[in-house]
Amino acid sequence: MSMVVDRASEHEREASDRAKHEEQRREHEEERRRYRSRFRAVPDREPDWESVQEKPPDGEIRELGRVESTDAELVEALAAYLNRNPHRSSETPSWLAVALWAEEDLPGKPAPAEVEVALASPELRAVAA
Repeated sequence: MSMVVDRASEHEREASDRAKHEEQRREHEEERRRYRSRFRAVPDREPDWESVQEKPPDGEIRELGRVESTDAELVEALAAYLNRNPHRSSETPSWLAVALWAEEDLPGKPAPAEVEVALASPELRAVAA
């Protein structure tokens, strides 16, 4: 008994096998790419500039208030601290407030808002220079 092989069906089966193999290879490559990139930093998405530009202002200039004057003792203590610790100049105002209090440069702990005002004051720049 001889077996007759239909060449057309044989070619279809081989083509189907090749297509399955290619699909499996693509799926494996995609899975491999996702696995290897799992620890890469994801950049922040770009802002939607249209929605940002359409946003109404939060207030008006006339609603702004004056900043209170800085405490001279706080400015001097802050300048002395930053001269002793120049590497701490990028710390937050709340951190600097605790540092001034912990090192007993001031009699009490200043509020972070007071330290922020002192950091921005021209008197600090004059004392530190």
